[in-house]
Amino acid sequence: MFFQKKNKPEKIDIHEGYDMWAATYSSEKNPVKSSSDEIIKKMLIGVNGQRVVDVGCGTGYFCHYAEKEGAKEVVGIDFSSEMIEQAKKNCKQTRFIMGDVRTVEFQESSAEILICALVLGHLENLETIILKFSKALAKNGVLVISDFHPFLTLNGQNRTFKMGRKHFEVPHYLHMLHDYINLLTQSGFVIEQMEEPTWKGTPVIFVLKARKS
Repeated sequence: MFFQKKNKPEKIDIHEGYDMWAATYSSEKNPVKSSSDEIIKKMLIGVNGQRVVDVGCGTGYFCHYAEKEGAKEVVGIDFSSEMIEQAKKNCKQTRFIMGDVRTVEFQESSAEILICALVLGHLENLETIILKFSKALAKNGVLVISDFHPFLTLNGQNRTFKMGRKHFEVPHYLHMLHDYINLLTQSGFVIEQMEEPTWKGTPVIFVLKARKS
């Protein structure tokens, strides 16, 4: 999930893209993914004994982390069957659900911690998703989200990945930081923390931690 300028990437469907990417996703290192993983882990305080849901769980990085930290229950959701197959190899206690966040139904107050890393920028409409997250979280529950920084999108950078010598681009929509902040506050969240890490002087992602009031 990095940006390329030298070679024009091939545009592909998002489902096809993530199915293709699954085999190498967990081992790939790039500033976007690495920064997101590192900062989200720092924000995940008090996982022990909590019910954790990871929306867009990919190969199960945060599900595995939650297992190690003693979470009471861990659920991973992803629309890519190939990603979930990889995640099952990495996580032994997590319950996985294959489904699109736009259509998956969340049980009310079913989690104390909800993670959504590098997912929301792929969606055109954020409002219904944020409301779903609010429904899924118990009172005082914590939501941690990260995504491709809008600075990159505004400067023509794309959401891409590399397979061998080929570059592929998956769909991405521009959402400003104030879009996220306004939707979160309107949906009953209080924002507790925000970080915008840089790489070579350029902001690559943002991470928001919010608590359901």
